[in-house]
Amino acid sequence: MDVNPDVTISYSGDSVLDFQSANEIADLIQKSTPEGYVWHHLDDYGPKINTGTRQLVEQNAHSGIPHSGGVIQYKAATGKSYTPPAKFGEKKSYS
Repeated sequence: MDVNPDVTISYSGDSVLDFQSANEIADLIQKSTPEGYVWHHLDDYGPKINTGTRQLVEQNAHSGIPHSGGVIQYKAATGKSYTPPAKFGEKKSYS
């Protein structure tokens, strides 16, 4: 896989939109994140500029351990909860 595993995005408050943004910034040709990988919000959220780093990590490593990253920092700074990604098999659509 030839992709930049660390990208800076503007936080949207929606996991799916953040995935799409990270994929675009990383110059991924496909529309979805590479199979077996997920974009993790690092714990470097900047509330003044509403940006933070997304890091491409193996899905098993991401879901296998409890962690708190930029989403927790976003919620603390804005008071808004993040919209989680759709559960496996569900589809989210955006116009």
